Amino acid sequence: MIKRFFIIISFIFVGCFALHAQSLDSLFVASVDKEQLTDTTKQQLFDYYFFQGVNLTSQNKLDSAFAAFQRCREIDSKNAAVYFELSKILQFKKESERAFVYLQAAIDLAPDNTQYREVQLAFFVGQKRFNEAIDGYVKLSKRKPSNETYMYNLYELYGATKQPKKQIKVLDQLEKLNGVTEEVVFEKLGLLLQVGNTKRVETEIQKLIEKFPRESSYVTLLGDFYRETGREKKGLACYQKVLLNDSTDGYGLTAMASYYTAKNQPEKANELMLRALTDKRLPIENKLKWVRSYVVDLAQKKEDERISSLFSTLFTLYPDEEEVLKLHVDYLIHKRELVSATAQQRRLLELNPTDEDAWQMLLTLESEPYTPAKVLQVTNEALAYFPLSPNWYYQKAGAQMQLNLFDDALVTIDSALTFVESIDKRIKGMFLALKADVFISQKKYKPAFTYYDQSLEFDPANAMTQNNYAYYLALTNGDLRKAERLISDAVKSDPKNATYLDTYAWVLFMRQDYRSAKFYQERAIDIESDMVILEHYGDILFALGEVDEAMRWWQKSLDAGNESAILKEKIAKKQYFPELIIIEQDEKK
Repeated sequence: MIKRFFIIISFIFVGCFALHAQSLDSLFVASVDKEQLTDTTKQQLFDYYFFQGVNLTSQNKLDSAFAAFQRCREIDSKNAAVYFELSKILQFKKESERAFVYLQAAIDLAPDNTQYREVQLAFFVGQKRFNEAIDGYVKLSKRKPSNETYMYNLYELYGATKQPKKQIKVLDQLEKLNGVTEEVVFEKLGLLLQVGNTKRVETEIQKLIEKFPRESSYVTLLGDFYRETGREKKGLACYQKVLLNDSTDGYGLTAMASYYTAKNQPEKANELMLRALTDKRLPIENKLKWVRSYVVDLAQKKEDERISSLFSTLFTLYPDEEEVLKLHVDYLIHKRELVSATAQQRRLLELNPTDEDAWQMLLTLESEPYTPAKVLQVTNEALAYFPLSPNWYYQKAGAQMQLNLFDDALVTIDSALTFVESIDKRIKGMFLALKADVFISQKKYKPAFTYYDQSLEFDPANAMTQNNYAYYLALTNGDLRKAERLISDAVKSDPKNATYLDTYAWVLFMRQDYRSAKFYQERAIDIESDMVILEHYGDILFALGEVDEAMRWWQKSLDAGNESAILKEKIAKKQYFPELIIIEQDEKK
């Protein structure tokens, strides 16, 4: 892409400081009192005030500087430099409209001063007065036809006003000035295709071929252009010319492969691309698209040996290429060779340890099967590189909870809470809910409920928090109205979530609304036959007097793997036993 040189010239000269207005300096006013300069000539008096104004401007004393330049204006009202200095000060003070008035006065007094004009044009651009800016740069370009900055600014302005033909003319001017360059020609090609001038496209590519006769990619580019415009034989001739000169040329082989692909001859195309792989002159980006599709094709045909051979070649050519390693990891995952995939993923992280997505992939691989100790190891490693990433703290705390390291989990959560609010208040809500979950795991329900409340202040629509809070309110026979309100909102946000429906039914059950509880529990069973959901359905049926049906569903829960001692006692004694938690007793323990 062509280098962008769009220059917005502020009203500030290069080297000036970004200044702020100061109060009028009374000592200065006293020192330049007219009575002390009665014998000074008019020019000397002007010079004195002017240089004092410059000095005061550099000292940030803008009001005093402005007064000094105003005295200059009283002495010589036709001096353009005074108006320009006044304009600068007003711009520093963010009085843009007044600044422009003084700038215009400077231009009127010194119409040939290009610096003043440049600042004026910058103002036009800032105000999106593009046509006025264009007119100004056209005039400046006529004065200084070799000024590249003016050309690049015009190029951008023509682009902003959607004038591609004029952009092409500017690029032609740049080419006359600097000769044929790839960046200008390629920029021009895009514009020529945009305006439909295919004849000139061919001419421009030919210019590149003439300027760089050893660059085969330009010849294949011309061949591609011929094929795209229906001149297949001429395109093929370009490819053949390249390969006749060098049969190992990657650009020629790739171009010829595309020809055979279009002819529905994939075997020939793949054979040519395999040869192109070994040409290191061809950028790897030109190879990887084909490599990905070729690996997929071979994997579907279960040609593992050919895939292994392909990767062997790639690793020989590009031992440290991240994209090749990522592709290999994807293939190993597809093959369910997770140990090898994990090893390759770690190799990737050796090459680029600051790739957070790569760490997440490693965590996914290490979590098959889920092992809290491995998750804790990976999150600790990742946190060394991403100490302000909430994701790693959250997963680390979850692993610590799984390992019953509850105090450690609280330390991890508190560490995250020191900075997450500045990122997103909802994230802070998630960590507060996680903190509540830790206290739940410790059977400390009162502080858990406090943190659930705080969490919902930051993230009031978090359905998972609403569900967990409602469930434990019901389990502890707490505020059941509040529990119903919470779980009702969760179900509204996700009406097909079996867990939320089960919690809703459980809250209704605790409120002794057994018919409504049965309705929601049946909706939950339709979605998921979880063993806890099955047990709860049996509890509801028992409460409705359907003892035989309750026994049947309890048995289903047991058969599904529910090892609850209370469930086994229900079945053995054909009796429902409540699972209430008494907060006071638990907390006394």
